Amino acid sequence: MVEMLIDGIWTDLSSLGLVLSDSEVSIQQRGRPGENSVSGPATCGFDVKNFGADFSLSNPVSPYWGKVGLGTQVRVSVPRGSGVSRRFWGELSAVPQESDTTGNYSVVSFEAAGILRRLGQGEQPLRSAMFREKSKSIPPQAAGHRVSLLSYWPMEDGNGSLTLASATGGSPMSFSGAPDLATYEGFVCSGSLPNINAAAFTASVPSTSSPSFGTVNSAQIITFLMSSPSGITNGTVIARIGLNASLISLLELSYPTTDHLQIKGYDNTGAGVYDSGSIAVSVAGDLLNVEIELETVTLAPGANGLWVGLNTQPVGSANSTNYIFDYTTIPYSGCISNIKINPAAVATDVYVGHVSVHNVVFNIGTFVFDWASLSAYSGENADTRFDRLCREEQLTHEVLGTYGYGAYSTTDMVFVPDSNSESQAEGVAMGPQKVDTLTNLLRQCESSDDGILYEMTTAFGLGYRTRRDLQNQSAVVTLTHSAHELSTPLTPLVDDSFVLNDIIVTRTGGSSFEAVQLTGPRSVNPAPAGMGLYDTSYELSLQYDSQTGSEATWAVHKGTVNEARYKALQVELGSNELTGTSKRNTILDLVCGDRLVLTGLPTSPARYGYENISQLVVGFTETIDQFLHTVSLNTTPESPYRTAVVGAVVAVTDDVANTGGSHLVQAVNTTDTAWTVATDGQYVWADSATYPSDFPFDLMVDGERITLTAVTGTTSPQVFTVTRSVNGVIKGHSDQANITLYAPKAVSL
Repeated sequence: MVEMLIDGIWTDLSSLGLVLSDSEVSIQQRGRPGENSVSGPATCGFDVKNFGADFSLSNPVSPYWGKVGLGTQVRVSVPRGSGVSRRFWGELSAVPQESDTTGNYSVVSFEAAGILRRLGQGEQPLRSAMFREKSKSIPPQAAGHRVSLLSYWPMEDGNGSLTLASATGGSPMSFSGAPDLATYEGFVCSGSLPNINAAAFTASVPSTSSPSFGTVNSAQIITFLMSSPSGITNGTVIARIGLNASLISLLELSYPTTDHLQIKGYDNTGAGVYDSGSIAVSVAGDLLNVEIELETVTLAPGANGLWVGLNTQPVGSANSTNYIFDYTTIPYSGCISNIKINPAAVATDVYVGHVSVHNVVFNIGTFVFDWASLSAYSGENADTRFDRLCREEQLTHEVLGTYGYGAYSTTDMVFVPDSNSESQAEGVAMGPQKVDTLTNLLRQCESSDDGILYEMTTAFGLGYRTRRDLQNQSAVVTLTHSAHELSTPLTPLVDDSFVLNDIIVTRTGGSSFEAVQLTGPRSVNPAPAGMGLYDTSYELSLQYDSQTGSEATWAVHKGTVNEARYKALQVELGSNELTGTSKRNTILDLVCGDRLVLTGLPTSPARYGYENISQLVVGFTETIDQFLHTVSLNTTPESPYRTAVVGAVVAVTDDVANTGGSHLVQAVNTTDTAWTVATDGQYVWADSATYPSDFPFDLMVDGERITLTAVTGTTSPQVFTVTRSVNGVIKGHSDQANITLYAPKAVSL
């Protein structure tokens, strides 16, 4: 079934007789093309009869004129039980027309693409984290609060600017003097900000009647970023706030002495009516988010006053220092009319930006903005960042592997966790969110966490699967080679395309770590001890330098998997060989990252080895017509994603730690079951008398899989009791033959 969203209604084109009966629907590269790649936009193509020129976009009398064109959503489905399985969901990207020389036979070959195509074309970089959070009014707020952005000047303007633009459509901020614009990059959450450099900045705030100031539980908050690396001259007025109220018309935030702040209030005659006193605040050398709050409070029945609060939050710190000044007896009914930064034009080597004014209605009490963007979300988990970015850009999305997300309240703009007490994010902790395109920021989540970004089929949107959700999977689908459940021959690819044995990972803006594979068949050693040097280097968004070691060793672990890769595994869902409707449905339900196991491989001869083939499905290509539905599965080895779990119950395939190396001390024939084994280093194998519950588990020696049922002795050499030829390999082994775990587990990121 091919459908288009026409006039807001999903319309089945075949019900209109429009999809050519002898054509096919082709879906290309949904998900990843293969290993060491990323998902691109999936494409979908199908032909529609156009004899009446209904789908000629230049035909104004067509019933679809203005209703079908580039950007029209398209989805493709096939039957699944009593419902359908969505195979593609995208939008039209091209509508080429063809006809014969008579013009009587006309066809439109519709081409559609997944959401990644549009997101990746002509994309503007997203602004700084602070700009996005302030301008969109999306910070998490306490329940019951109502916050609206009244005025905002980011002050990230270029160094040739004559004024500083408003992000809310109001008047720009003007300045006198010669500030050094776009010179300071000390705030990771911001673009380049100005050095005040003895200049004065002035901004007008539009009057507002909503909320009604003078009403209890209403307030206005002024916030801005400030940095003074070398300190501020004592006595400097940092900010002057004009109020359109009669009894208090001016507030001044000043720097009376070193590392102190003070707020004073004046009436319209210039007489002082309020003084907070000098309050100790760490300013010199700190990066601060400064918030000044003005709230109307009840002092007595029928009598209101002004409550003034100051909050300074060191940027990059999870803690804020809240300096709350006393209530005043000044009746307050009015609102902010203007803001001046460095009004006396005396401060130098002071950097200010992101001046904003917010209206707030809330219960009486201290209100503190919890600006997660102050650190540009440094430390945010990859899956959480993916979720947040998609929410901010209003993209339909899903996250597989993370549970307990909850939802945002569109009324309060607050994140409300669900009731799952164990809810948590699983992704790697990332570094600060830099100015970049949305696609690149989402790709950073994928690369830092080693998860999979993909296009959804159940909606027009994006999905993300965490690396942890890829690990230690049971098989989602098992195919049997001997039952001919593959529709094309199994084609192993044994080459060096995916080998990476020397990798340097650098944290963006930080240090690096180099991991090198020194042993094994795919090590940096020359053949036959290894393969030689295959190196690469790249940057990742990480919170700490220490993470680069784990990232690099994990990447080398994946890049040195000594297994064949396979040309796409192809299945024909309409074939008689694919046994059972349930297996067909299971294949239809596969999503990017699911585990597939291929069993029943030939053993005489053993062209594909003696072990089942285990892969992760990372991408799909499909061809669908009236009779056949061919699915080609792009895969990558699953074994690297088998990771150790501390304290797991020991079984044949559970978590057992390897020794530093083990080998036979005498040759064994094809039937010997008592082996003498020596270990390298200080650690020996656990003996079965002391640790009986740790047995059995499996080992490998020269391609033969054996089950270790008992170990005698507590010093090297030890005697192994083994079950032979578990995987069908029958062979003898020479003295000094290496012995290792059958399925050694890696340490996860």
